[in-house]
Amino acid sequence: MKLSRLLLILILVLTLGVITYFTYPLKIQNILPISDNIQNIHVTYITNGQFFEYNFNNKQEIIDNKKQLVKILDSTFFRRRVNSFKGGVADVIMIVIIYKDKEGNNRSYFIDYRQSGAFMVDKKDYQIYGKTKLTFDKLVEWFKKEGTLLKAL
Repeated sequence: MKLSRLLLILILVLTLGVITYFTYPLKIQNILPISDNIQNIHVTYITNGQFFEYNFNNKQEIIDNKKQLVKILDSTFFRRRVNSFKGGVADVIMIVIIYKDKEGNNRSYFIDYRQSGAFMVDKKDYQIYGKTKLTFDKLVEWFKKEGTLLKAL
């Protein structure tokens, strides 16, 4: 009798823990790896079948623009996703951030942001809740204004 109650309580606690893990709203600071030693930011924007590549590689420009990037993405909340993203048809922003770790080695992390609200950072899936379209449009406006256009295909 006591064993079955203990088992039931354990299952309930685990279930509540899993539900909380996947539904608890996260801010961008909890998702993006934090590094002040960023070497380069490369953005690829795909819209209507066209590819646009932007780059940020000036040191002061990178510091200022990392703050702007976090500020734009901080206007919304993220939630973890149970299933992985399988693709979509909306516009997409792909960002590669190259930084030096504590040992001085070059590292990078990859951000994939879909207009539909799907957001992936280094193979971890999130869903944006809140102003998805507005946040996406602000991000596009930001890198078009601040970044250097490398090429358009």
